[in-house]
Amino acid sequence: MNLTQSKVDKLQPKDKRYVVKDSGGLSVCVQPSGAKSFQLRYRFHGRQKTLSLGDISLKDARAKAQAARVAIYEGEDPQAKALLRKETQMSFGDFLKQQAASSASLKGINGGQFARLTEAALKVFPRLELFSGWGLYAQNLEGQILKRVMLEGVKKGIVCLPVHDAVAVQQEHLEWAKDTMLECWDRQMETTGLARVKIDLP
Repeated sequence: MNLTQSKVDKLQPKDKRYVVKDSGGLSVCVQPSGAKSFQLRYRFHGRQKTLSLGDISLKDARAKAQAARVAIYEGEDPQAKALLRKETQMSFGDFLKQQAASSASLKGINGGQFARLTEAALKVFPRLELFSGWGLYAQNLEGQILKRVMLEGVKKGIVCLPVHDAVAVQQEHLEWAKDTMLECWDRQMETTGLARVKIDLP
């Protein structure tokens, strides 16, 4: 159905989040907390994507949705443009915090609850560097370690397949993989003897 601002205002929360469609991929999402936010579903290069438009009026949501459709027509991904614009307007930490809060809202956690959860986490783990980008940095380190292992495998003619934070090899190369993983960890992290490796057999 085509929405009106009056219909949006009258939407009431339910036990689970639900979505009411407008037209052209635009819809409003209503959380159990009562929070409402508009979103636009669209396809870009064959992939289904969702652009969050925020807690705004129906008129503004339609305007933003139309601008997004124009971007798609011109070959640009409006989701990527929105993220880039947000990142350039705020610190990286604030950008990550906003993205975390946005993800939390999709699970029914409102802004106040998110703030309390963040505060509680820092009380228990005061040295925890939330929203600092450390997770992304750690993922990159993990990738570099696996890359080193695979290159060592190439030198010895051993096939290594990366799987998350591990490598899969033939059973005859298990000890080699274990020793090489530890060596590559130490070289990448500039440490000695801190890493532990677990071997999982099929």
